[in-house]
Amino acid sequence: MIFHLCKETISHKTEGFPMAYYHVGPSHPRYVMMHHWHPETELICVEQGRLILSTDGNVTELEAGRFALIPAGTVHSGNPEDCHYRCVVFDGQMALNLLQGKTKAKGEQVLKTFTCGEITPQIEMLFRALLLHGDGYQADALSSLFGFLGERIRALPLQNAPQAPLRSRLIPFERAVLYIREHFQEPVTLQELSLAAGLSEKYFGEYFKNVTGVPPVRYLNEYRLERAAELLHHEDKTVTEIAFECGFNDLSYFIKSFRRQYELSPSVYRNQSEK
Repeated sequence: MIFHLCKETISHKTEGFPMAYYHVGPSHPRYVMMHHWHPETELICVEQGRLILSTDGNVTELEAGRFALIPAGTVHSGNPEDCHYRCVVFDGQMALNLLQGKTKAKGEQVLKTFTCGEITPQIEMLFRALLLHGDGYQADALSSLFGFLGERIRALPLQNAPQAPLRSRLIPFERAVLYIREHFQEPVTLQELSLAAGLSEKYFGEYFKNVTGVPPVRYLNEYRLERAAELLHHEDKTVTEIAFECGFNDLSYFIKSFRRQYELSPSVYRNQSEK
């Protein structure tokens, strides 16, 4: 994923349609979902295995057959375990603009609250419409999305919508992530990351782990592996060249780390990607 201050710059829209569909499995370069945020709402459904979600530092285990609704602006990541999962990213504000009165107030509450539950027929219909792209799929997808939101709205008492996370709390984290993305090919120290974040080295490690659930050095390593997976997909360079280009100075360590993250060796991963 390409980020600016940890915000995705990928457009989650298709030809002006306000939602996009993704299917992710072990051979996908972004199988391990790095910490990021975006202005759209995201609906994730696990169809096989287990996905360990981190949302603004809180951890949730998502089993097969369950969904998670992630509010816009939430810093989130996913650690899959033999997992296949599907995502729909959509413009929540677009949906709210079509609602009125108490229904709109409840809709805001739904879209601003992290929620888990069993996958419903409405969700299945939404994914099916976006996957098959048949005639009128946009109308089918929107109908299913509003059906799902209607289910969530009817299940809620009217309350004040929760406040979005303060972005100021995340500024040091975003600065550190930006530094990682600009310097991942080089040796990167904890001191350099803490300076980029504007925090003391003593406090930075604890702060970063509170936000992401992982230490900064592990985050750096996982980002390097994600970039290596992208290169294995799209470049003809050797595994050794890619390892060194992504900041790994030890080939055996790179292969071991890659296998742990993607459950395949780099060479097998490349062969499966080509197929």
